[in-house]
Amino acid sequence: MVNGISQICLIAVQSQPVGVQLRQRLERLRVFDEVCLVLASTMPVFEEGHLTLFCDMFTWQQTSVLPQRIERLVLLGTNNHDALQAFAYNAFSFLTTPLVDEQLENVCVRLKQHQYNDEIVSHWRTIQHGLSQQLGISETAVSARILRFRDNDDENTLVLKTLTDTVFLAWQNIVKIEAEGDYMEVTTANEQLVIRSSLAALLKKLNNAHLIRISRSIAVNLIHVEKVFSDNQMNHYVMFKDNSVAKFSAKWFKQYRNRLH
Repeated sequence: MVNGISQICLIAVQSQPVGVQLRQRLERLRVFDEVCLVLASTMPVFEEGHLTLFCDMFTWQQTSVLPQRIERLVLLGTNNHDALQAFAYNAFSFLTTPLVDEQLENVCVRLKQHQYNDEIVSHWRTIQHGLSQQLGISETAVSARILRFRDNDDENTLVLKTLTDTVFLAWQNIVKIEAEGDYMEVTTANEQLVIRSSLAALLKKLNNAHLIRISRSIAVNLIHVEKVFSDNQMNHYVMFKDNSVAKFSAKWFKQYRNRLH
């Protein structure tokens, strides 16, 4: 519950067994104050509440009008095509069916983090409004005054606009950044964020020596790198602390090596 406003989950799926199973798991994970099985055609209206909708791909495609604003959409499907469609619909996340516990738990971790962010934003807006009334200035002017007093350390905090949300991300939490077509995938210890940007623009915005490019399309955070190693063919790699590996390009390895000397 955020400032007395409930976190409500609506489940609209064709398969009743899938819906019942999903509701039971969500209730067990205690992500929401209320979990409801609904029909898209007769969706109830909640006067107050932060609404998250879990919906299968077919039902979502047949739903032309929603009775109220859905803050987060989680789509369910069976294959990679459905996952790409969910991405095109700007879904918060995607779940495969049959449901996989680990996948659902990961989505719930992200949902809890965003609910926490909702609470911070709500508290900030209350403070901002109060200061605006006390000082006799606009809320925008209040924000501008506070920003002038930010510490220099905050320059290493990214404000990222994802496809569905705005997130604040400290540079220490970034593991790697990778180009994916017209988008960038920012990997943290807990999640992957998809944003519209170029790798060069992101690195310039952050301006942190711990983040280095290892190829044209990948940058890594050195604090998450366990070691750099080479194979018998003199290809060079970084190994992260979770034992995953990414390959250096020859050009960028040379630059990395020159920085060490």
